[in-house]
Amino acid sequence: MKELLKTTDGSRLVADAFLGEGGQGEVWRANDGGRQVAVKVYHPHTATSEQRQVLERLVAKGSPARYFLWPIYLVSDPARNTYGYVMELREPRFRSLEDFMARRIEPSMCALLTAGLQLTDGFLRLHSLGLCYRDISFANVFFDPKTGDVRICDNDNVDISGTATGGVLGTPRFMAPEVVRREAVPSDQTDRYSLAVLLFYLLFGGHPLDGQREAKIRCLDVPALERLYGFDPLYWPVRSFPPPTRRLGGKTCFAIG
Repeated sequence: MKELLKTTDGSRLVADAFLGEGGQGEVWRANDGGRQVAVKVYHPHTATSEQRQVLERLVAKGSPARYFLWPIYLVSDPARNTYGYVMELREPRFRSLEDFMARRIEPSMCALLTAGLQLTDGFLRLHSLGLCYRDISFANVFFDPKTGDVRICDNDNVDISGTATGGVLGTPRFMAPEVVRREAVPSDQTDRYSLAVLLFYLLFGGHPLDGQREAKIRCLDVPALERLYGFDPLYWPVRSFPPPTRRLGGKTCFAIG
């Protein structure tokens, strides 16, 4: 049990179940006026004034679309001298994209296309507010493998497009080459690159820059990753290869999946 205070009116919020922990803080389940919500509480050393300002901006702007598990309001944790924020609780039907890549779930092509459409729509709406997500990757997206419905978490990374605040540059393999080379900071433009990589993974099962060069590297350490995805990126378009075919009813047909 963890007792928190709402910053809006000072009333009490009791977190009754621990859900998980990361580098920034802990996530708890709480009851807020009869509805189940999730609360992220920052570790004291990550609860900076800069992060609090980011959260206050996000709460004031409001969620750009229903796909985002957006900060609703802030809470304080007097016992640890830190703070956090309340968001919607992710339903059990939503699974991580990491589960999809590991083949622990097998969604239909319709579900994958729906997920791709909702991701594109969600980030378009986010960018229209002058914001960027900064860290689009497998770890931050969940979807329902039956319907394709999407939920985007870790929205405390979101900030004004093109600013260097927050310190989050992205996740290896998903970062735009100019961000890897430290020639640019995250923006709506670099978000679009990361989103394109994510959609490529969804539809083709791999990274658009992977190929023979990546397969020949014996140790994918940081210098190798930076060369492949930042300093010397090379995309070999799928259309350069003849599409696979299969026989159907005595005729040769192009295979789509």
